[in-house]
Amino acid sequence: MTDRPRASELFLAHLNAVADTDVTVLLRCATASDATRVRDALARGGSASPVSSIGERGRAIERARRAPVRLGRLELDGDPVRIGPFDVVTAGSTVVVRWCHLAGDARSCQEVVLDCLATVGPVCQCVRFGAKPLTPADAWPLVRGDSGLLDVARTGGAAVAPMLGPATRLVATSATGDDQDAFAVVRWCAAPVPGVSRFAQVTGTVAGAAAARSPVRVGVTVDLRRHEPLLARTGSAGNLSLVGWIKTGDTAIRRLVAQRFWRQQLAFDAWLSRPATAWLAARSDAVLGRLARRAPVTVTELWRDDAPTCESCGLARGRLPAGVSPVVIPPALPPAGLTVGITRTDDELLVVLRRMTEPGTSASGWLDALVARLPAEPVPLGGPIRYR
Repeated sequence: MTDRPRASELFLAHLNAVADTDVTVLLRCATASDATRVRDALARGGSASPVSSIGERGRAIERARRAPVRLGRLELDGDPVRIGPFDVVTAGSTVVVRWCHLAGDARSCQEVVLDCLATVGPVCQCVRFGAKPLTPADAWPLVRGDSGLLDVARTGGAAVAPMLGPATRLVATSATGDDQDAFAVVRWCAAPVPGVSRFAQVTGTVAGAAAARSPVRVGVTVDLRRHEPLLARTGSAGNLSLVGWIKTGDTAIRRLVAQRFWRQQLAFDAWLSRPATAWLAARSDAVLGRLARRAPVTVTELWRDDAPTCESCGLARGRLPAGVSPVVIPPALPPAGLTVGITRTDDELLVVLRRMTEPGTSASGWLDALVARLPAEPVPLGGPIRYR
């Protein structure tokens, strides 16, 4: 692997310039003193090697630094402290952990947080950092085998076709305000549907309620470590969660995964990492300018600890200490997109909805109207996100 930023990292850096790309983990503790202990444990883990240097590298590639002073109903106790890939601050009995997306995806974030807080073992070590974070370009030589070019040709349609055709839009907002960036949290109450995954159920229901006209084009994030056996190993922490696009439905998601759409993305990241940076920058800005119109909704599973063991190695998954429960806020899409983040634990399924609207309009008002149309119970956490 090279230390020069890959094409996918440069794209994330340009996305960071127009929208908040951090994964924000809210660790809700029983008391403020418990929150202090959790914060201190994260500080120790974030400053250890190799996590510290990987975080510093990721933050150096970013083009903007955002320091929140308020996240919905949480007023932060001060400025976040930057420690490796983390920006950490408390808000009463909640620890706010902002994870640098250029250090790794949400799965990498979860595993690093659990590793910092773990008190027992042995636990799964499949997703751990090596000397550098793994990128799609780095993964391509590991999975392509003898049929690499054929794989790219086969997956071209699955990777590109859903982005063709007319733009799709979300329900318009008439509310005015200065809260352009906001989130809402709901506890999912809909009964399971036989033969339909909970991920697909959330995707279809939220997209249907948010769209001005159905079907709406949706991006779904897939963790490649669950589908490429060679990637489920120590050293696979990094950005190996890739987005494919569908018109909503459980069948469409299953078909997308079966076509292994990501093979084309892995190869293109490797090939496009060779041109000059200026060429990549221009193409990234062009894509970002159209992203929210082409696919206005993105759904991703940001935290999952409802499975007792790892699918790959069979060892127990790391767990948060007793009395600590997570809620994860997804990164934002440029105006006017909706990101949907799923947090799954033994006790509940939480869905976090994050919206960026055009200047002068209210993201909170739009989200309130969306939540009222969902089979879910509002959790009193959300609201505008304010930055210093």
